[in-house]
Amino acid sequence: MSFLRLPRELRDEIYEYYVLQPWPYHYDHDSGKLTTADKQRIDLQLSYVCKQIASEFWGVALRINGIAFTTAPLEHGISSNSSRFDTIVDEYYELMTALLDHGRGCISEPLQREAEGLFPASAAMLRHLTNRSIPRRSYQEDHSTVKLWSQNTSSHLRFIVHMVQKLQAEPGFSEAASRAVEGLKRRHARSLEVIPFLDFKLWNIPNDDALNALESICSPPDPSSVAGRRRQVRCFSAAALSVRFLRSLPDTIRNSVRSIVLHEEHLGAAHPECHITGLVPFCVANPRLRIERRVDLWHTVLPSARRLRHRNGTDSLRFAVAMYINHGVEALPRQLVTEAIVPWIDEALALPAAGMPSGAFSLIIDSTPDNVEKVVNIVRQDVAWQDALEHNFERNTLQQPVPHPDNEYAGHRGYPLHFSDKFPCKVRDILQNKSCVSFNGATEECWDVQEVIEANQNCRTHAAWIQKWEQMQPRIVEPSPPLPTWEEIRGRYKMHQD
Repeated sequence: MSFLRLPRELRDEIYEYYVLQPWPYHYDHDSGKLTTADKQRIDLQLSYVCKQIASEFWGVALRINGIAFTTAPLEHGISSNSSRFDTIVDEYYELMTALLDHGRGCISEPLQREAEGLFPASAAMLRHLTNRSIPRRSYQEDHSTVKLWSQNTSSHLRFIVHMVQKLQAEPGFSEAASRAVEGLKRRHARSLEVIPFLDFKLWNIPNDDALNALESICSPPDPSSVAGRRRQVRCFSAAALSVRFLRSLPDTIRNSVRSIVLHEEHLGAAHPECHITGLVPFCVANPRLRIERRVDLWHTVLPSARRLRHRNGTDSLRFAVAMYINHGVEALPRQLVTEAIVPWIDEALALPAAGMPSGAFSLIIDSTPDNVEKVVNIVRQDVAWQDALEHNFERNTLQQPVPHPDNEYAGHRGYPLHFSDKFPCKVRDILQNKSCVSFNGATEECWDVQEVIEANQNCRTHAAWIQKWEQMQPRIVEPSPPLPTWEEIRGRYKMHQD
């Protein structure tokens, strides 16, 4: 009997059996193509038999088998471009925040009302910017301290760029912005006109020409000053690589993909927690697509803490020196653990608002069970303290910080021990498997907020709570074998200067 005389349902089963693999296809960084998990060429010879079989066989391989993407290896040539791009992104948003900082006095009431409607999560930052009694501060010192403003990273950065774009039309802004550009010593006077309109998609992977063009606009004139700030090797994220690959496919093939697994194994460039947003359009166009993002806790999430980013930074240097003097090693300070994890959780939970279909995405924060649990225990403690503080504020048994010119935190949502809005609820849902986010191997144990309140009855002020929290044990956190030490993990990302 001829193969084509078999019922179509049976032929489809044969096609599926022919391409079925025990593991997802693997994205090869060198070729930019898919291979089998053992890096062999994918066998599609059956499609060459005749036009009818080719038509029926079209897209079966990607419908049956998932695709696995990993971050580009640290030693891969593409990593030099990713580290450059990471620095450019920092330079760009540093300039944006400097422009907003210098131009805050130009924010009109109509612009303020418009921004409040478009960016409700930015209300605290907007109030701070328009409060004339609070002196202008240097926001650009760390543009991504979104903890101060209790926003997810991508929303925070969009707000900053939107405000600068709108301020272009406000009287007096040009003069204020010129001072910002001059103060940062950008290469070209035309920066003021060009930079606010750059179409930055953090998940894009620019080529050399694009990087050179961006550096000519965003970077200081002395290349050594840029090199001195590049203290970490960065990789293009698995999410960014998957966006580039999906864009390269014809629509009919792309819409046959059913499963993508992203293995984020290294420190990513350009705010990698935000890159999953680049996959939202593909999930909307292909409702049956499911994306699982597995992020390595110790190699990807924890090294991304902003205060560990630039070793020349005051916070980073202070922590490093203190930890080395007290413990003789370059250790991970306990205080930075939850701070590093929050952006990943908040970005994942913000995806529905960005258009991600329900059930299309999951984030797994991954490591060995004991190395996950020791970190989650710290998160539980921190969340319990935020929960307890908020209970005290609500009951008026503790005074919440109020705006004051001498208190840079007051008036922000993100005062110390406020890691994120509704963070206790978010973590409780995660631990009880009610969220798209999970800690692989963590137990479901939560916390007793009343126990924390009672244990801190003698703390009469917010400052007293902070002081006691800073003394909590353990002061440092180290991974357990088989993982390398924290010093070795950090050493992998150090940029070696010539």
